[in-house]
Amino acid sequence: VYYFGKIHNSIADTWRLENNYKMAIPWYMEAINSLKMSSAYPELITTYLKLSDCYSSISNSDSAYYYLKKYTVVSDSINKIENENKYQELLVEFETNKKDKENQLLKLSNQKQKNIQIFLIVFILIIILITVLMLLNFRQYKKNLLQKKFLADQEQENLKMKLECKNKELTTNAMYLVNLNLLSESIIQKIKDIIPTTIDSNKSALNDIVREIELNIQKDAWKEFEIRFNEVHTDFYNRLLKLHPNLSPTEIKTCAFLRLNMTSKDIAALTFKSHRTVEKSRTDIRKKMKLTTETNLVTYLLGV
Repeated sequence: VYYFGKIHNSIADTWRLENNYKMAIPWYMEAINSLKMSSAYPELITTYLKLSDCYSSISNSDSAYYYLKKYTVVSDSINKIENENKYQELLVEFETNKKDKENQLLKLSNQKQKNIQIFLIVFILIIILITVLMLLNFRQYKKNLLQKKFLADQEQENLKMKLECKNKELTTNAMYLVNLNLLSESIIQKIKDIIPTTIDSNKSALNDIVREIELNIQKDAWKEFEIRFNEVHTDFYNRLLKLHPNLSPTEIKTCAFLRLNMTSKDIAALTFKSHRTVEKSRTDIRKKMKLTTETNLVTYLLGV
């Protein structure tokens, strides 16, 4: 029975140390019963005092006083002086335990405050780090963006220069064809001039030569120009016809020459047409495109 009392006491002590006084009280009650049966008065009076402390901790003053009185009565029955000394010792122990608990609580509170401070410091450092990384990332992004823009502008400039070179080459080739046609016209004119002075048997042959030169040079000149033009101005004809499907093949050719900023005189020489015919063609093109008088035809075609 004595050992049961000790075990119950130990269990109650465990609950009391965890500040769970309501759980500790029943175990102290069981311990008191066992200790009474085994006449273990020294342990009994200690248990009374602990039980009194538990009731005091849960603000049950009547029960606290009752068991404190029981403690006093039992102690007096053994030895008044001894009980008094033990009582004082228990009070000291009680106060000490109480102070220890207060110290533990204070220590826990300080540790909690310290943990909060550490958490805040770490949190602030993380925010600063994220901000710095975002700034660095933004700078890098801005730098990459500027670099891409520079490369795009440079590429655009290179394409523009290449296009200008191709246009110059195309214009030079067209002018070469113009000069070739002018030379052909000159030769044809000279042949025509000598036909009247030629015997009848040769007149027919000379006329055939003139016709063949006119047909072949005009055909070859346009075919070669068209191939070179399409290499430089890809899909120009498709875009032009999409915007103005009512243009005739001759007007489309004229638009191609005008895109190269060629004059009506040059176009007339290249197409074996009169200057007046080319000017009329330009007027017809403007009407079909419904351009205002303020709109320059060449400028418009450059934007197609």
